[in-house]
Amino acid sequence: MTLRMHSRWTPFVASAILTQVPSLAQARSFRTDQVPNGPVNGCLTCHVTPGGLRNHFGLTIEESFLDGPGGNVVWGAALAALDSDNDGRSNGAELLDPSGAWRSGASPGTPSQVTNPGLANPPPPEAVPALPAVAALGMAGLLFRIGRRRLRK
Repeated sequence: MTLRMHSRWTPFVASAILTQVPSLAQARSFRTDQVPNGPVNGCLTCHVTPGGLRNHFGLTIEESFLDGPGGNVVWGAALAALDSDNDGRSNGAELLDPSGAWRSGASPGTPSQVTNPGLANPPPPEAVPALPAVAALGMAGLLFRIGRRRLRK
């Protein structure tokens, strides 16, 4: 009798679980648009794996920067100023909005310069200034003369 009742409820329980799983997976994808340049790293902005455990930035948001349980991310100066992953760069600097002034729909900075605020990364390399044209021409002339001397010997 117990076995019969159990089997009668199994389809309902399984159905309830299966109908909730897709909504749980989709419920948070909207948050990538709630931080500057969030779509650059997608779900990995806050998670170690998509939909998996949260990284340091995701934990920071979960603990203090949601407008309610399961709510929206509250992006601003306070969250931007923190360094969730302790890599020496603030969350805002890594997402190219160091002041926390970004608003949804804006695209701050160059996406290729975005780093993940949840993973300790070395800062991106600084751009090497280009040689002035005069210096480059002078260097080319010098190399030409050295090569010419070697050919004569």
